[in-house]
Amino acid sequence: MPTGGPLVRVDLDAIEKRVKSLSAVKDVDVSRKWPHDVRIEIVERKPIAVLDLGTKVLALDADGTSFAAPARKREGLPRIRVGSGADKDALREGAAVVAALSPEVARLVDHVEVRTIDEIQTAAARRPEGRVGERGQARRTRPRCCCSLLKRKAQEYDVSVPGAPTTR
Repeated sequence: MPTGGPLVRVDLDAIEKRVKSLSAVKDVDVSRKWPHDVRIEIVERKPIAVLDLGTKVLALDADGTSFAAPARKREGLPRIRVGSGADKDALREGAAVVAALSPEVARLVDHVEVRTIDEIQTAAARRPEGRVGERGQARRTRPRCCCSLLKRKAQEYDVSVPGAPTTR
């Protein structure tokens, strides 16, 4: 940002555009604070998962947006692995699955495998895998189904149909 000139000539839109280009910034508001200052308010993205791309590790927010974040902000978060058929919508749905997990269940999850928008699985470190099912259901009944099913011993937990969860 240029300094030393008249405050009225500072291009607030240009500053806002430049700050918004930073991947960790979710929203920004730039305004003049008379008589001499420019105020920049930033809302940072909050990581809910770690996006494991093999060669690169990024943070992922609840909207499914990936961004660079320091390792300390990614600690303890579930990982999301993506398959070759996973597009931006699939990633957004994978983020919705992670966001819908209760803290109790999230602690058990090692990673979420996002193959396509309709094929998402969770894998836990010391527990078997769970099938999540079709898009759009993650925010509704899955978390309750997971909690009740985890009380049973099984190799696989399937909540792809929340009204009829099964174990194997």
